[in-house]
Amino acid sequence: MAGYGVYFAIIEMLREQEDYTFNVSDIEDIAFDLGEDLDMVNSIINDFSLFTIEDNLFFSQPLINRMNDYNELKAKRIEAGKAGGKASAEQRSSKRSPKPKQPLSNPQALDYTTLQYTTTDYTTLEKTKELIKGAFDCFWVLYGKSADKVKCFDKFGKLELSEYNIIFKTLPNYIRSTPDVQFRKNPLTYLNGKCWNDEITAKPFHSPDVPDRTTVRPLYIPTAKDLD
Repeated sequence: MAGYGVYFAIIEMLREQEDYTFNVSDIEDIAFDLGEDLDMVNSIINDFSLFTIEDNLFFSQPLINRMNDYNELKAKRIEAGKAGGKASAEQRSSKRSPKPKQPLSNPQALDYTTLQYTTTDYTTLEKTKELIKGAFDCFWVLYGKSADKVKCFDKFGKLELSEYNIIFKTLPNYIRSTPDVQFRKNPLTYLNGKCWNDEITAKPFHSPDVPDRTTVRPLYIPTAKDLD
């Protein structure tokens, strides 16, 4: 992807954020998601006055201006639609298609309450880049502690498919045993130490302040059909 392509891809990612900003510390993850060189992404964001950087955030002011105009127009149209009659609005709403399942390539956007397990046996599948990426995204979302993502992806890709099976079988118990993320191993430590082989004593979850990722519907794991 050329420099202009990377720029417009970053603009699209910013547009999907609630406040149209990213933290500067997210740049490494952005480069990873785009599959681009980190130095090039850093340069595009920092060196050409294409983005504004304030208070450890970066954003595109022209994008924010356009989105503010768009949202204002959208709000006016919504109000006009309401004036057309509540009954007709409800009828139109009932005909809308359900939202599609969110892609695994953007794990930060996943809704934990909609994730589901499958009984996928990874040893029956071909170890492709697409399968590794999909399985890693599942692992990253479930693990819930972000650190050294690029190194974790490299390590994850070198594991045997049989180890993927064990990870997704044992990881929920490990997550349940460490509801406070600060006491959870860094994901790279978990992968390097093959900690899925460790004995785990799951603790009951009581804290209302820490989300229990293991009590919602379980994590979606791609099947061969999903990867076609």
